[in-house]
Amino acid sequence: MFIVEGTPIIIFGGSSSVGKIAIKLARFSGFSPIITTASLKNKLCLKSLGATHIIDRSLPLSSLPYEVAKVTPNQLTFAFDAVAIAEVVQAGYDLITAGGIICTVFPELKLEETEGTENMVAYATAFPEHPPENANLTRAIYGMLMSFLESGAIRPNRVEVLPNGLHGVSEGLKRMENDQVSAVKLIVHPDETD
Repeated sequence: MFIVEGTPIIIFGGSSSVGKIAIKLARFSGFSPIITTASLKNKLCLKSLGATHIIDRSLPLSSLPYEVAKVTPNQLTFAFDAVAIAEVVQAGYDLITAGGIICTVFPELKLEETEGTENMVAYATAFPEHPPENANLTRAIYGMLMSFLESGAIRPNRVEVLPNGLHGVSEGLKRMENDQVSAVKLIVHPDETD
């Protein structure tokens, strides 16, 4: 499969760290339109990265075909999942046309595959048991990483350093649980632990 102008992609979880990088790489690769699911409060940030359309992540998954059809008349051939929730990945799989590809960060997922579609599921994992065919692709992308950073094609994600080292982890987890963290990566400096 080749990416030609007007080839749409949907990226689930666009405001996550992985989702943001996926948007940047999709833009760099020439996908258009770049559709992502995320909280609408992150719309400006995601558009600045290259997303052309943001679908509210709170909408029911059953509404995705309608929402995507409002954006593009073209069938989706590519989907990327940065959410790692089985129902979301299944919705992405169901959205892509016969012969399409969905890539997910969910390493142990079992999908209900539609007979006769010949869709492919790719697993983007950093785990030791990743498929051997990913090794060459990983080496190639890693080899281009410095030039991507130098050219600005990829910029590091925004981070927030939590205070008190490892003692800050529980407060960060509570904020995440209460949906108070969005479009930012929480980090700690273990050496700052009292």
